[in-house]
Amino acid sequence: VDDDAGFRSLLADILRRAGYTVHEAETGEAGLDIVNRHAVDLALVDQRLPGIDGLEVARRLLASAAAPAVVLMTAFGTIPQAVEAVRAGAADYLTKPLASPEELRRVVRRVLGRRDERLAEGPADGFLTRDPEMLSMLALAGRAAATDATVLILGESGTGKELIAARIHELSARRSGPLV
Repeated sequence: VDDDAGFRSLLADILRRAGYTVHEAETGEAGLDIVNRHAVDLALVDQRLPGIDGLEVARRLLASAAAPAVVLMTAFGTIPQAVEAVRAGAADYLTKPLASPEELRRVVRRVLGRRDERLAEGPADGFLTRDPEMLSMLALAGRAAATDATVLILGESGTGKELIAARIHELSARRSGPLV
């Protein structure tokens, strides 16, 4: 959610190229509407928006039943604003312009990994981890499970390839069938 069409388009392009599904909104109201219509894991919200400001959008998103993680962004960042954003429940606070596309990808991976931590912590899932790389890999497995793609899992003996395969199967639309 950003009223700067050029910056919003740049963020969307970076994230689409990284394999994410992206919805764009110019106003806070439009962003809230998108979250009401679609399952959203992460909302990147500019702090200064026409109408409802980004902090209020974050508060409303985080109060919803299926609350996405929220990252607030601003070109006019101050420490008090960052503290207020975190107190409101924002997962992170970015200042514009971003240093690089990799900075955005890294923040998104970390924040989504943090959300996937709940899935990764339960012993029933076969994983007990807080490692960012492992959480990122589990998030990737979850994204793969949502598709009909064939998945090739490579790794050394004993690294958990079968557990990942079982996780992908369990999260997929084919979970009622046999795991082959």
